[in-house]
Amino acid sequence: MFFYILTQRPPSIGTHPTNGLIEVTDIYFRNRNSYLLAYSNELTSEEIKRYELTPDYSKNELTSFNFTFAGEEITEDPKVTGSNEITTYYDGEELEKYSFSGWFNRINK
Repeated sequence: MFFYILTQRPPSIGTHPTNGLIEVTDIYFRNRNSYLLAYSNELTSEEIKRYELTPDYSKNELTSFNFTFAGEEITEDPKVTGSNEITTYYDGEELEKYSFSGWFNRINK
């Protein structure tokens, strides 16, 4: 299953994708009431942006992010380190901290 958080509005017609939706759960996220949506399939980055969803990386599997810096290939290894925080590591050392939506934006440029 793939999990996304709906923070901008309650679930209703047109507020989130319905294809593959398994369940909706009330949750408390970022100091407010939100909704956890569980899907049988992974949503596209376009769907996530269109419906203003936040991937729940505490439940979804994180993959490494590769980029080139000063001619060197860098691999950031992400780990969930808080309720809305991802910390990346390079060669075992802490590199950056991101919110869930910040990490989504980073890997979907």
